[in-house]
Amino acid sequence: MLLGDPDIITDDPILNLWKELISSQLDADRADYLLRDSLHAGVEYGHYDRERLIHCMAFGQDPETGTYRLAINYRGWHVAESLVFARYQMFTQVYFHKVRRIYDFHVTQAVCNILEPVGGKYPPLTELEQYFDYDDWKIYAAIKDKRGGEHGEIILDRNHWKARAMPNPENLSMLDKSSYYIDDGYKKAWYKLRKNEDIQVFDKDLKLVPLSTKSPVVKALSAPPQTQETFYSK
Repeated sequence: MLLGDPDIITDDPILNLWKELISSQLDADRADYLLRDSLHAGVEYGHYDRERLIHCMAFGQDPETGTYRLAINYRGWHVAESLVFARYQMFTQVYFHKVRRIYDFHVTQAVCNILEPVGGKYPPLTELEQYFDYDDWKIYAAIKDKRGGEHGEIILDRNHWKARAMPNPENLSMLDKSSYYIDDGYKKAWYKLRKNEDIQVFDKDLKLVPLSTKSPVVKALSAPPQTQETFYSK
């Protein structure tokens, strides 16, 4: 049986609990990448008290639905609040930063150049061994071997295209290969307030309550981050 089978996830309350550890607003991946990205980006954003978060995690049964949930002990809900705020800061200050965004474009173009001799695409998932062969080391080695084209050279020299004043909207369709336009209009709420998605807190009477009902900060941060459209050129 596969853990990802939707029927198994839905029907088995224990497996549903494991699903929350893998994919939820309190999952292990989010708890990890915030600290890891903060370290590698050399910024202070993204920090929270990991040990306190782990100590305050609780497994319990929702008395209303009978389902098992991953939640936070009521004594530690502030650390869950700090996790949400850390993620918000990483989105607004790092993930949507104009320099980091243009490197998305340069890396994409460099990888397209590297893959061009093999049809311009990664091997299909049916060929897992060949697919997994295209790891970071292989791509970086190809870039250093000058197979990434102009954009590979940009990555090596760290001489990325610069953000410029926005041209008139009617001229956007006339952009050539020496310019690029990114619409960072992030329209979706990145923190969901629905009960089945909001981080849950075990209150003193062991009832589950959404974190957003205890934290006005979390409730306010559910709105989409303030982002902008950016025009880049050589």
